[in-house]
Amino acid sequence: MDTPVERRPGINRKHLYTIGGVALGIAVILYFIFRDTASSMTVEKDRLTIATVKQAEFNDYIRVIGQVMPSRIIYMDAIEGGRVEERLKEEGAMVKAPFGNYRYASHAGYQMFRCLRAE
Repeated sequence: MDTPVERRPGINRKHLYTIGGVALGIAVILYFIFRDTASSMTVEKDRLTIATVKQAEFNDYIRVIGQVMPSRIIYMDAIEGGRVEERLKEEGAMVKAPFGNYRYASHAGYQMFRCLRAE
């Protein structure tokens, strides 16, 4: 018959690999938790500007290239004819809210302009 095999006392090789893998996994996790994430840069002393700090308005301007689109477009049309006599403001000028940009030769054209602005 078969003879029983006695187990050797101590840690098996399979257990050593498991313990080593777990220790390596813990070491990797601890490295990612406690690593230094701050970056550093060496700068020459004469390139630095040092000044006293004072409280004032902070102006930060960012240059952006793009197109500005109007929030609404007003189409002008004279119902009974007429012509534009004078432009009071040029395109792109800043104006306050109730301001007509054109002076008309006929009263009907002015009425149409006021109706279109009201929309």
